[in-house]
Amino acid sequence: MITSVLKIAFFTKMEFIQSNVYPDLYLIKNPIKDTDSMHRMIKKMVLTKVNTEFLDKHRINELSENKMNTPLYRIRFYEYYSGTFFLIPFGEAGTDHFIENKEDPGGFISEELSHYHQYRISEFLIEYCENDSLNSIGKLHYYKGWDIIKTDTLLNQCNSHPQKELSEFAETVLDSN
Repeated sequence: MITSVLKIAFFTKMEFIQSNVYPDLYLIKNPIKDTDSMHRMIKKMVLTKVNTEFLDKHRINELSENKMNTPLYRIRFYEYYSGTFFLIPFGEAGTDHFIENKEDPGGFISEELSHYHQYRISEFLIEYCENDSLNSIGKLHYYKGWDIIKTDTLLNQCNSHPQKELSEFAETVLDSN
């Protein structure tokens, strides 16, 4: 019994679980308590994913047809939560529901990711710069409920900042961790 408690308390590994229906959604199971360390791990994962997915030539061509008001690229992180066994009409299946199921806004039982704002950890968005369809900005927002508590700008090609390739930037950040 004591061994089980120690194993759960000290040796449970944090893991990222990708949704099978929303490729941009990751649930963090067993999040580590040190928020700064967790934010560093999320940032490292975002940079790795962006470097391998967003910079892919096919993906860039596909995204170039995107509209100015929608993100070019997005990754969302929520805490893994199993929900309750009770039949509650709004959002109690848990965030783990979205591993295999899409959002269901209608009917008697409604399941939407927005019902779980208290489990939202972070979101990374690459968007076009304001009034500029050639350059982009990538920001990683960290949340506590609905509130943004911290933002890391990982890419900024706006307002005549020196343009730096994201892959070069990602390599620099990944090497420093």
